[in-house]
Amino acid sequence: MDVNPLTGYDFNIISTDGHVDPPQAELIARLPEHLRPMAPHTVVRDGVEYLEIPGMAPISKAFSEGQMQGRGTDAMEAEREFRNDPDGGRDLVKRKAQLERDGVWGEVVFPHSFLSLSAHPNAEYQREMGRLYNDMCAEIFLTNDRDRYAPAAVLSTLEPFDAVAEAQRAKELGFTCVMLPPVVPWLPYWHLDWEPVWSELEELDLVVNFHVFTGNTSQGVDFGNLWVIPPDLAELGRMRFRAERVDERLSTTVMCMASAMSPMMHLIGSGTLDRHPRLRFALVESEAGWIPWALQALDLMQRRRRFAMINLELQPSEYFRRQGWGTFLEDKVAIDVLNYIGEDKLMWSNDWPHDEGTYLESQDIIKSLIGHLPYATQKKLLHDNAAKLYSLDQAVALA
Repeated sequence: MDVNPLTGYDFNIISTDGHVDPPQAELIARLPEHLRPMAPHTVVRDGVEYLEIPGMAPISKAFSEGQMQGRGTDAMEAEREFRNDPDGGRDLVKRKAQLERDGVWGEVVFPHSFLSLSAHPNAEYQREMGRLYNDMCAEIFLTNDRDRYAPAAVLSTLEPFDAVAEAQRAKELGFTCVMLPPVVPWLPYWHLDWEPVWSELEELDLVVNFHVFTGNTSQGVDFGNLWVIPPDLAELGRMRFRAERVDERLSTTVMCMASAMSPMMHLIGSGTLDRHPRLRFALVESEAGWIPWALQALDLMQRRRRFAMINLELQPSEYFRRQGWGTFLEDKVAIDVLNYIGEDKLMWSNDWPHDEGTYLESQDIIKSLIGHLPYATQKKLLHDNAAKLYSLDQAVALA
């Protein structure tokens, strides 16, 4: 392969986090009639318009529309959030051209507006809308450029056996990976009800991606266990939140990223990875500089504490090094501690086309972050690890 003049590399760069926006009205129209009223809709409270997304805190229309407009007349902002792309990334000719401007060749693809589907409180809606979204992704990405794109099939968080059935269907459609949120307060990942899901994903060899900003920990929700909150205090918290009408804070935005600690710790600490040694997982859009501390803490507590700890065959950190991967966008700390994470366990992404991503700045950021590392290490972070995990760019990867 010749050297790409934009990237300076003789290999294809793969981003482990891109997004696609489905035609929402079209998919809602395909739902059974009794499910359509459960779709996101506008409500008015005290004279203020809100976008009500079932399962999430309402978002004011002023906030949501302001986000879509970007900041002022910044030309780079206009290129993001699908502001100038009514196709929502579904036109592959246009998508390729846009990504190649950023030096990106292949992607792992996640939802855009449908990221919060896993927070919807109705199991039937989750199942049926998830099937429609997955069918759309299969039609767009898996019938055209299977070697270039790895869309993640969304799974139910309410009915584990719905998740099992959809995982089986996704495998038949050609998916190599699935998506779950990092936190499911009503059914934590340590719970044995998830066992059929982990067993099926292991058997089907589907990577499970825990993508942050999926609704279950967003807009003002701090760390907490719903099971131990007295109902009257939970309702008091809801009332305070409604009165405050705050759409997003810097603190809760970053805490959404930190929520990726949860699935890693639960899968390890519950013995799930002990029972399913071939189950593979990736932590997406959460950066990775925190991973060494979290693994160190797991190792120390497993060795020191004696309060009904589950006996694990390996050290907790060994499970991550055997079965887990992290992702980074612009995480200098992760690169500084790369020897603790492992150069085989980290993958780059640009989070196209989101505001918090690196689109149109990616090559400068890559050079600043990892340009000093050996070529072989850069290739692993930008291509090899993702190509192997998601079965992308196989003609190059196997050459």
